[in-house]
Amino acid sequence: MIWCGGVLLLPILALANFTQGPSLLLDSEWESWKTVYEKQYNSREEGSRRSIWEKNMRLIDAHNQEYKQGIHSYELGMNSLGDMTSEEVAMKMTGLRVPRFRKSNNTVLLGGDLEKLPCSIDYRKKGYVTPVRHQGSCGSCWAFSAAGALEGLMKKMTGKLVPLSPQNLVDCVSQSGCKGGFMTDAFEYISTNKGIDSEKSNKIILSFFFSNLFCFWNVFLCFWNIFLCFWIFFLLLDFFFAFGLKTL
Repeated sequence: MIWCGGVLLLPILALANFTQGPSLLLDSEWESWKTVYEKQYNSREEGSRRSIWEKNMRLIDAHNQEYKQGIHSYELGMNSLGDMTSEEVAMKMTGLRVPRFRKSNNTVLLGGDLEKLPCSIDYRKKGYVTPVRHQGSCGSCWAFSAAGALEGLMKKMTGKLVPLSPQNLVDCVSQSGCKGGFMTDAFEYISTNKGIDSEKSNKIILSFFFSNLFCFWNVFLCFWNIFLCFWIFFLLLDFFFAFGLKTL
């Protein structure tokens, strides 16, 4: 299993040390999956990718059978990462960095009735969780985790669930961009910046060609300050000429 900053990537687990030829029973599913996710391989690569995909399919089916028996509390499903091993996914997609030293700012709550605490909480059922988003091949799990945590907090405080922008964090928090970052730095940036862009206002697809090159918010502030400087300059210039003509 693969963990990315505390987020479990469920549908991409592979069985190890198990070799078997392609199953004819899965031909139609394999072709359908390739069509849905627009997968294309050369003849040599397709065999190995098909083998990994089938191992993942068998694992998913076995897990879901146990789910129906009440052994597990969640189901698994196939997605675009189904032709990758756990090691490949970890190498391409995980980017969480845990700082060795950070400022301590813990709060200890003393007292309280611990017996009233529930055994578990499913925040999906409470409506605190936005739909799962695809981070692509960018090592930005730290940004998605930070944005997701804040989405749930905002829902609890305001009653509104607003998808926030991991791209905003990737662009503005870490100099490494898709090479990883700290969730703690993300929270610190959000606090200092007095907020974070919503997903709607900072579409990932719109910033694709410029991603990780600069922080859009900083660029916006830069142009805004330049505009204000020119506006004040021309305002003073206009006042000077108007005052000068009257004195003449």
